[in-house]
Amino acid sequence: MHHRKKTTEQGETTLTKEVESLVYEHASLCTCIEVSADNAVGAVDPELLPLNAAFSVADNLWDIGSTITFSFLNGSPVQHAKVEQCFHNWLSAANLKVNKVPTAGDVRITFAPTTSWSLVGKKSQLVAITSATMQLSGIHPNSTTLSPGEARKILHECGHMLGLEHEHQSPASTTVFTRNHAATYQYYRGRLHRSLVARNVLQLVGEVDLSVYSPFDCMSIMLYDIPACTTNEGHGYPKPMNLSALDRAYMIMMYPPSPSTGVDAIKGAMSTINIPADKQSELLQETCPSTFRECFMEWVVEARVNP
Repeated sequence: MHHRKKTTEQGETTLTKEVESLVYEHASLCTCIEVSADNAVGAVDPELLPLNAAFSVADNLWDIGSTITFSFLNGSPVQHAKVEQCFHNWLSAANLKVNKVPTAGDVRITFAPTTSWSLVGKKSQLVAITSATMQLSGIHPNSTTLSPGEARKILHECGHMLGLEHEHQSPASTTVFTRNHAATYQYYRGRLHRSLVARNVLQLVGEVDLSVYSPFDCMSIMLYDIPACTTNEGHGYPKPMNLSALDRAYMIMMYPPSPSTGVDAIKGAMSTINIPADKQSELLQETCPSTFRECFMEWVVEARVNP
């Protein structure tokens, strides 16, 4: 898992002028777009931009314990309820709150036929208050049943909203697989603009840009599906549909409760991440959540340099 900037997910189509304009307008904010097979030809769903399960940048993280306001720019009450349900799935593991407001929320959500994307973390504060910071496609406006595909899409974009980057663009992914660039371009040919393939599929996020990233997590909700035909090793990974254990563990560590009141959750997260016992004891001495997060991030960097 990792965190950094802006994102999208969907699948297998060509890039419309409208979407292309959107992508380049927000390019400096690192938009994540997802492209999916359920899109009609000529559309794109924003999930093919950089991110990873426990991979993130400190500047994009919200303040610990803060309340993130959110508002909807359109959509039905049923769509709104589905989003709120998925928000709470993530936030059950984070020391954050969300509060729905009528307009001008920190996070502003719109629904569209084809493209899903989200700005990453506090990058949402850098666009006009009238602009969307997250877009979701394919969310049924009337059916109250949250389908697995809908949940996957919302959870993924919510991960970006909380500051996470795409798992497949983590530097750690190269320890498990490497991309065959020619095969990858061929796979997406006619379905996704070449520049988006380069930026959201092939490009890895530089280590210097990241404050936190875990070993590659093939179960992370922040992972795209990786077709075997696009890797040099000849093996791939399906698109995960739910939060992984590492997704939840890193969310606890990046948005920790007070160690004095949330010690069990913190201990469980540290165990999942395989933090050494001596470092666990050291971290538990920190009583300030912000200092705890800072010390955890320092350990992550040290562990990469001196494994």
